[in-house]
Amino acid sequence: MAAADVGAAFDRFWAAYPKRVGKADARRAWDKIAKAEDADFDAIIAGAERYRDDGARRRGGDQYTAHPGTWLRAERWLDELTPADRTPALSTADQKVRAGLAVAAMFAEREAQQARGELE
Repeated sequence: MAAADVGAAFDRFWAAYPKRVGKADARRAWDKIAKAEDADFDAIIAGAERYRDDGARRRGGDQYTAHPGTWLRAERWLDELTPADRTPALSTADQKVRAGLAVAAMFAEREAQQARGELE
């Protein structure tokens, strides 16, 4: 594969990866992978996207996210996520909306109970 293609593929990986630190280390790991005849950059990038979107990783916070060079050297794109890990984490805004809807439902139920005379 041409050096320009390897560089472009690395740029796609870097854009997809959830923690952008240690770029030079990640690039060295990428270049080592590129020397293999069977290097599948699309599979690596897809794995990085799965890792980025992994609900368990997102809930654990950035401190538990692997550095990209470490992730590449360990061939983590081959990891299989458990079904629970595939559940996307809710954003703070989504959590607030859910909490608000739960409170609104609770008040609606209370009003219905008062209307039926079940509450004083």
